[in-house]
Amino acid sequence: MISHDIQTAARNLDLVVYDTFWGNCQVALVNHLLTTDVTQFLTWPEVLNTMFVGEASTARVEYDALQADDWPCWSDLIRENGFGGAPVLSYDTHTSGNLVHQAYHLMRWQNATGRRVSELENIVEIGAGYGALPMLMRRAGFRGRYVIIDLPAFALLQRFYLAQANVDAEWIAPGDKISADLVVGLWSLSEMTPTDQINALSGIDAGGYLVAACGELNIPQIDQAARYEAIEHMPPNGYWLA
Repeated sequence: MISHDIQTAARNLDLVVYDTFWGNCQVALVNHLLTTDVTQFLTWPEVLNTMFVGEASTARVEYDALQADDWPCWSDLIRENGFGGAPVLSYDTHTSGNLVHQAYHLMRWQNATGRRVSELENIVEIGAGYGALPMLMRRAGFRGRYVIIDLPAFALLQRFYLAQANVDAEWIAPGDKISADLVVGLWSLSEMTPTDQINALSGIDAGGYLVAACGELNIPQIDQAARYEAIEHMPPNGYWLA
């Protein structure tokens, strides 16, 4: 999807926008899609400030953890493609803080469960940012069906980014019926109202979880099915892993 295609798609979005944080982010994103060079979307505040980890102290902790795990593998997976104008790290200019962050989540899930994404057939991600994790999952050997549930404007940005990266994914609405070997929700579920949480999860038959949240999650089906691990360098954040 090239720039004029995404502008046409943004113009045709039939948004129902509420005066909430993410509702306002959608409005700002659509305005940028219509008026600004989309190839630099990672400079836009509604993207940069909500879904991109820069050169923070947490990124260095996670980078060091990847180095201590299986660095030859992770080093290849986190190579930045530069789409969107992503800023790279000063201590490793072939990657960005955000790809390091996404890879760290995946490492924690794999180490906790003994599973590998290359063994899975269906992944559902709730709230996929601009699409960095689907790209990383494909690089890690996932060959199955990758499905995203997200707000319409952000889904449009994900379509653009993943098309540039030649990554296959599809999008469904909350409540659509689907089976998933793994459900991913990285701070997205904890930012939803209880009603929206129920709607997002209601159609998913889940076999595993990679969910992160700030503090308690209190979603019964996840609390009962997954083990909790603290994210020690990001208190009070934690993972629910299964």
